[in-house]
Amino acid sequence: MQIQVQLSTPSSKALATLEPFLGLQATSSTSKIRVALHIMKSINNNIVNCANNQN
Repeated sequence: MQIQVQLSTPSSKALATLEPFLGLQATSSTSKIRVALHIMKSINNNIVNCANNQN
């Protein structure tokens, strides 16, 4: 499943869109940071997996 969020989307709306897929609730600034870190970690893992699959 691919999730696309437009860059023009306000971050709060983007987080609300992603919350169900991440299984996280972003209600405070702290949890929003956690969501952002989770997304970056997932993207990083995907990049590593793609690189490993190329070899």
